Amino acid sequence: MGHQAMPRRATVTAVVLPILVIALLGITLSGCDEDDVEKMLGGSTAAAIESTYGVNNDPLLVEWLDDMGQTMVSFSTRQHIPYSFKILETDMVNAFAGPWGHVYVTEGLLEFADSEEEVATVVGHEIGHVVNRDIIKSFKKNILFGIGVSVISDKSETLGTIAGIGTGLLSLRYSRKDEYDADDSGRFLSYRAGYNPGSQVHFLQHLMDEKGRRSPSYIEVLLSTHPPTDRRINRQVQMAENDPQNPDALVQIGQGYMRRAQYATALGYFQKAAELKPEAEYIEVAAADALAACGGDKQAVEKYQIILASRHNNLYAQQQLGLVQAKPPVVVVAITPEQANQARDYLPEAHLTALAAGTAAAQAETFAEQFGGRIRPMALRNSQISNELIGLSDRYPEIDDAIKDAVLEANAAIGKTAEVVYSLEAIAPLVSSAACGLSEVSEQLEEQLAQLAAGKGEAGHLAVIKRSVADIKAAMADLAGAQNEALGLTASADQIQWRANENLTAMKSLLACDEKEDRGWRSVLLSQLASSTQQHAEQVLAACRKCHKPVRRAQLRKLVVQANIAGMAAPPAQRAALDELVAYHMRGNSGDVGVLRNEGMGYGEAAYVLAISASSHRAPVQLLGGTASTRSVVDQLCQFSTSDYGPRIMMKFLVHSMQEEVVNASPLDL
Repeated sequence: MGHQAMPRRATVTAVVLPILVIALLGITLSGCDEDDVEKMLGGSTAAAIESTYGVNNDPLLVEWLDDMGQTMVSFSTRQHIPYSFKILETDMVNAFAGPWGHVYVTEGLLEFADSEEEVATVVGHEIGHVVNRDIIKSFKKNILFGIGVSVISDKSETLGTIAGIGTGLLSLRYSRKDEYDADDSGRFLSYRAGYNPGSQVHFLQHLMDEKGRRSPSYIEVLLSTHPPTDRRINRQVQMAENDPQNPDALVQIGQGYMRRAQYATALGYFQKAAELKPEAEYIEVAAADALAACGGDKQAVEKYQIILASRHNNLYAQQQLGLVQAKPPVVVVAITPEQANQARDYLPEAHLTALAAGTAAAQAETFAEQFGGRIRPMALRNSQISNELIGLSDRYPEIDDAIKDAVLEANAAIGKTAEVVYSLEAIAPLVSSAACGLSEVSEQLEEQLAQLAAGKGEAGHLAVIKRSVADIKAAMADLAGAQNEALGLTASADQIQWRANENLTAMKSLLACDEKEDRGWRSVLLSQLASSTQQHAEQVLAACRKCHKPVRRAQLRKLVVQANIAGMAAPPAQRAALDELVAYHMRGNSGDVGVLRNEGMGYGEAAYVLAISASSHRAPVQLLGGTASTRSVVDQLCQFSTSDYGPRIMMKFLVHSMQEEVVNASPLDL
């Protein structure tokens, strides 16, 4: 490698935007091995971003995301570098790839996504940026040598400069072609790994709908760094993997659902593929397997027999037929007359809870509108400050290295103030979603209870319903307190934004100053202002996160109840399949799910036990002590959970899958 002395200067573009601020030891790119360059950049950028935002290390999420990412990497064309997949603790909705295989998604993105499938396509998109070397391509285009020289070679970085670098990484922009190519990678890699590539379109449509409905600033960074979303959607729906008339794609997607224990969903894909390709016996066999797995034993036997009638030497079909025919019957314990009377006596309380939940949902909508009115000007100012920072990069393409620390520190402080707004802004949709969901599930529980009162249903469902109603009441109390607290935080957030504006004004003044002596004291003042702003923002951000806790706990309770209801709505023959689905999402054992259900738990309760088991590294029996309880499982296990974030996200994805499975299995008459 050839070394060359470089002037001690930096660019504002490096400050404001990107990953490219790291430059690289003053080494020219000509003659350098790109892998060496990227590896050198990788460690520094990872340190910058992780020190700025923090990493969620919940074992449940870590294992799930790493499995997803590494599986897709195994189908990529660039596997000789190490890949890592991490979750950043910020409410901003984003995902990005750093150099040398560092891939990040934010907590806000996992909050925003509806399903695991959507996350997979986003992660695949970021892997595509790594595979296509887009980071290095952007680096070459900017030819940045300056700030990164001192940050890496002189090891003179302060917390402020590292944070300034990290804040800019989320705004990295690629060319439109690079983004389209990464979309293609997201579709292809998720498809090869068995995920539904159509979920990429669903995610993009969700972004468009949210942007059009409220224009929240916490999704603006993701939207601003990508091509127009409608063009991305139109491009992807035309691809072969998303063609509903492509039998090979349908089979591939169906097989992916089978591996994730979504057997009824897989069956729909196999049946459609069989219609398009009736001569393919392997598709009929796959459909028979899906029927057997989701509890449709009678239909599976008929299908295996039809297959064997035309081809007697299909040993696999013979073996599977024997296994299905040997299955023991499903035993159901029907509700007793005494329990039916108890259900009848409990109906008034369930009805009052449903009425209260409906009122709470209406109040939450009012809160969201009122709160949004206070936050919207701050979100708009966030965008304006961001645009002004980008404008500075055009106006001042180079800055003296003597003032770069102060500028980076101010950039970090401004980024932290923006994060305060993101965190507050995310509360309203969380409250609204949780409250509306509680209203819906309380009505569904009342319907289930009425069935039990009429003597229809299973013996264990009454206790599950009672605990579910208790969870709804607790969730409503959590939401009511959080709304009042959130409204009180808006004044602090507004004050923080004024501090951000002061930092921006001081930064402009420093950059415009030509006198060396003036630049010295202006730089000191900017550093002091940035430091105090950062500290103040951290305090307000901590208060915002504290406000999030009861809202997220309410959401968790709602999800537990939703999974309980989905399990009660499923026919008994489908229960074993749902046990596997719970175990897949919670990284547990389906046998443990069955044991917990036999002890009287609903599916949501069993799933939460497994989630806490995975997060706390404790066996399920250690968590509950082996005794049944009338208390909410969420309350029983609170001592074992420092954060509900990981279990709640996986519960959300589980509920999405369970509801899909129950609906798709309903026509089968299991």
